[in-house]
Amino acid sequence: ILLLDEAPAHLDEARRAALFDEIEALKLQAFMTGTERPLFTALEGRAQFVAVE
Repeated sequence: ILLLDEAPAHLDEARRAALFDEIEALKLQAFMTGTERPLFTALEGRAQFVAVE
């Protein structure tokens, strides 16, 4: 299990894409948190999203 808190917020678009691709290639369970939904749009269709309000 990989837990990442706000990691995408600290990366540019290319590095975010590389991170997401690497996580998917590792075939592990990852939980990522973030407050800005647009940072995760590259994962649409590839990941499950849960929103907490």
